[in-house]
Amino acid sequence: MTDTPIALDYARDALAILRTSLDLARAGQPVFYRVAAVQLRLLLCDTARLHGRMLDTALLPKVMPDLALYPIDASGAVDTSLAPRPLPEWLHQALPVAGDPTVRTFIRRVCDRHGGAHVDARENLTIKALDEEQRWIILGSG
Repeated sequence: MTDTPIALDYARDALAILRTSLDLARAGQPVFYRVAAVQLRLLLCDTARLHGRMLDTALLPKVMPDLALYPIDASGAVDTSLAPRPLPEWLHQALPVAGDPTVRTFIRRVCDRHGGAHVDARENLTIKALDEEQRWIILGSG
């Protein structure tokens, strides 16, 4: 793949930004969960539309095509007793939060509507919903 060296540089940067954002969020600045969510999107589930087609532009699959992650159990913990799942399958597992979003839709929702990269002013989020997002991005990424 010709763009792998470039993807590797961007992936390293995204991981450094993710790490710093999580450190800041855990150190009393929880708003940085939104920055962390954008980095998770870039790394795991970013897409672009080209000529009416959706293209996967996520960085980690470009540099680690066989990436597999342990599944998340019903309590929200990583379950290392089960075999790791390929990234596409892992992203499509439901999270045990309101509405049972998949990992992918949860990350995209934080980024696309709740202030990670965009804000959807039509959404009327409760403090409880925002707290749940923070918890999943901050703790779920650690």
